[in-house]
Amino acid sequence: MQKRFRLRKRTEFSRVYGTGRSAAGRVLVLYVLPSEGELRIGFSAGKKLGNAVVRNRAKRRLKEVVRKNLRQLAQGHFYVLIARSGAVKASLLEMEREFISVAKRLKIWVGP
Repeated sequence: MQKRFRLRKRTEFSRVYGTGRSAAGRVLVLYVLPSEGELRIGFSAGKKLGNAVVRNRAKRRLKEVVRKNLRQLAQGHFYVLIARSGAVKASLLEMEREFISVAKRLKIWVGP
């Protein structure tokens, strides 16, 4: 994913957590906050998930799911995806299905 699409600063993450809407599944939690016309995405995995190798693997897999489905997401929002414990054992296909399901619940899915 390109750098221009990433959320990086703690203040940006805090603003999305504090004022955004969220929906959760077994594998991930998705937070959404409307913004000024730009789409930016942040990824997170807590220490409860495992060591650094496990957390980074979970985030890489989330990034791949978003990369494949970026065009179907509503523009003009900030997104934060958090990996949950189910992400460690879930396949990439399961992660993608759950991501689509959660995005549809939040009404940010514009694809088929």
